[in-house]
Amino acid sequence: MHILPLAGGANNRVYKLEFAHLSPLVLKEYFQDEQDLRPRLRTEFSFLQYAWSLGLRQIPKPLSISQPINAALYSFVDALPVSRVRIDEDLIDQTITFFQLLNEGKAEGIHLPNASEACFSIEEVLKNTETRILRLQRATDAGSDLHQFVHHELLPTWFEFKERCLPALERENRNTLTLANRCISPSDFGFHNALLQGNQLYFIDFEYAGWDDPCKTVSDFFCQPKIPIPKRYFRRILDAFAHCTKEPENFFERFEWIYPAIQMKWCCIILNGFTKIGRNRRRFSHSDEIHYLEKQLMLARKRLQQMTEVRHGVY
Repeated sequence: MHILPLAGGANNRVYKLEFAHLSPLVLKEYFQDEQDLRPRLRTEFSFLQYAWSLGLRQIPKPLSISQPINAALYSFVDALPVSRVRIDEDLIDQTITFFQLLNEGKAEGIHLPNASEACFSIEEVLKNTETRILRLQRATDAGSDLHQFVHHELLPTWFEFKERCLPALERENRNTLTLANRCISPSDFGFHNALLQGNQLYFIDFEYAGWDDPCKTVSDFFCQPKIPIPKRYFRRILDAFAHCTKEPENFFERFEWIYPAIQMKWCCIILNGFTKIGRNRRRFSHSDEIHYLEKQLMLARKRLQQMTEVRHGVY
């Protein structure tokens, strides 16, 4: 047997196991830290078992799990990462279909846990984003470029946005989203977690998956920075997600407020490398890069500048 490390993950260690007379397998060792106790191993394995039970085959097959070593075995998908220049109508359709199939029988997935940082009201989304902002604020050193960005750009934009959200919070009356309007979310969903074999998409990395708000899921889908979604597909994707709920009109009303909040949350996620837990994850996965933090700060600043796009009709 040959063991080959696979590159690409920022949180975990992934290996390809090659055998003389058997198909190759993937061994995934999951990151764990006393400051981040999310059950990545159990979440991903359970989600893949659920998706496999639905007949979905554009995913790795879950084979075996080991809690003591915090690792699992999966089938190996012989495919290549998706290039951003390759995103076309067919790949968008395959992505939409995958999400729809996950949610066609979503009552059967009621045993699945909530997604990581799941939110079921606008208020919960705002609280979740603010937690991220405050965590990042604590990680800043006075006088640093990060300190300048957080205190003079991110926080003022956040407080102004929260003020504008007050009417939406009153209309929602802080009610949580009903089960019929929730979704089974792959979480961290996007082409950065997809592989391409010919024209067939395969989806990977579900360690944060579970029940969530479809407005939050699609906002994360649009916000992931590694392979941006072309703007011309925004409306098509939004319509597909909205019609996985019982109240599409309510979906669009809530999306108008949730999307900007998630954009600001992603400013913080992009800057995770500045926090202690973010540095620990990157060390565990051997994914440190030269000038990584400088590049991420530039990306976060650009993301913040774009957060008003939905309000100006650019989707």
